[in-house]
Amino acid sequence: GPNFRAEAEINYQTASIKGPREGQMRTFGGFANGYYQFNPEGAWRPFLGAGVGVARVKVHRERDAGFAYQLKAGIAHPFSDRVSGELAYRFMQTSNVRVGMGPSAFDCKYHDQALVMGVRYKLGS
Repeated sequence: GPNFRAEAEINYQTASIKGPREGQMRTFGGFANGYYQFNPEGAWRPFLGAGVGVARVKVHRERDAGFAYQLKAGIAHPFSDRVSGELAYRFMQTSNVRVGMGPSAFDCKYHDQALVMGVRYKLGS
C-alpha cells in the first residue's frame, strides 16, 4: 500500500579510533531498507524504517566484512510527485568483524548514530 516503501542504500562512514591502535575506521555498506510512512498523503510524512545488509570495516590496512543492520526514524516533506526532502535519525551497527592478524588482531562492532538530511527522488510510477 501507499504506507510502505523500499529502497536500496549504499553508505560510507569514517570514525576516529582512540586507544592502543589510534587511527581511522572506515565502513562501507550496502542495505535493503523498508519503511512505514505515517500520513502518506500529508504535507509532513513521519516514517520508521529498518534495513539489513553487509558492511566492510577497514582499520589501517586490515579489513573484514560482516552482517549489518540499521534503524531509522524521521519526517519527509514532498516538493513534487517525485522529489521529497527528509530529516532522519539513523542507528547502524555491524556484527563482530575481525581486524588484523596474529596477536595484534581484535574483534570489533562498528556502530554509528547520525542525524541525516537528504533529498529523495522517486523512480518509476
